[in-house]
Amino acid sequence: MIRRWSWLLLLPLTLHSQTCPYLRYILFHVCAGQEGFNEHLVFFTPVDMNINALRISFPVYPNQTNLDNDSPTRWVCYGCSYSWTCDNTVISTMNSNACAGTTYTCPSSGTTIPANSLIIVFTGVPTALPSLSNLCGAGTVYVLFTSNSSGSGRYRNDPGATDNRRTRIAFDGFPSCSMTVNYRGTFTAAPGNYLLINPAICIGKTEGQNNVVPSTSACYYSGSGSNGVSLGRDAQNPCALPSLSVLPLLWQEVRVVGGRLRWRALFEGEEERPLTLWHQPEEQATAYIYRGGLGAKGELPLERAGLYYLTVESADGTRVRSPGVWY
Repeated sequence: MIRRWSWLLLLPLTLHSQTCPYLRYILFHVCAGQEGFNEHLVFFTPVDMNINALRISFPVYPNQTNLDNDSPTRWVCYGCSYSWTCDNTVISTMNSNACAGTTYTCPSSGTTIPANSLIIVFTGVPTALPSLSNLCGAGTVYVLFTSNSSGSGRYRNDPGATDNRRTRIAFDGFPSCSMTVNYRGTFTAAPGNYLLINPAICIGKTEGQNNVVPSTSACYYSGSGSNGVSLGRDAQNPCALPSLSVLPLLWQEVRVVGGRLRWRALFEGEEERPLTLWHQPEEQATAYIYRGGLGAKGELPLERAGLYYLTVESADGTRVRSPGVWY
């Protein structure tokens, strides 16, 4: 059953996680093959984004075994000294083994990534792919491979208490969306260890250098504390791509049918969560409670002309906005 109530807000929502592309996941301890080629990151963008905007600086920069000392920062991007590459053979293999409802493609320079898309970045051209069995129904997933000739890991599996490793993320045209993700400390090294990043905390936090312990206000994980970053491992299927219970909500359909807004999405988990229908220009909000799960869908009544969109509260407390539609 859907429950409903209404109220009028004076100010629109301004959460960064509704308007910023962001890094959600880093698999830093691989299960097989050369780590420098097989480590991978997963991004989500709630807005349209040209792939050329994405820039990453790994702890160890491409073709080397040296830590990036940020003098200068060694960025990987289309148009940078270190760049992305596409490998059609790997993409074909991924699609041959893809879970139902998911297609993989490598975006060339200048490609516009549509809103509500996932982007996977490998630290090289992978020699051993992760299991693809978890990531079902995600639509088109965009995959980038770093042009990197060194199989040595870009990440450290077992950093010490002061062996900080940082990953810098920037988006050209989105200056407030930069983040630096740090990790260090004593924890059990195990294949499949990953970092999960909370965008509500980490977007805009850029403190962090390799081998320098950041302050507690930085975006970081350590064996003794954290801020916006957690350590995880899927014991049942280590090194598999993360499932949609880990990744953000994906909108599959948002459109007007008659006098109703029809929506369909892939939601995290099965528990009840808030869903809000927004109307502009007044920013009137009508709130509902939905039960999540794969293939959640519904229709909501529209009372007057204007622009409508939905927001959903995800498992980590952030709100994810749908594309807007006019009625």
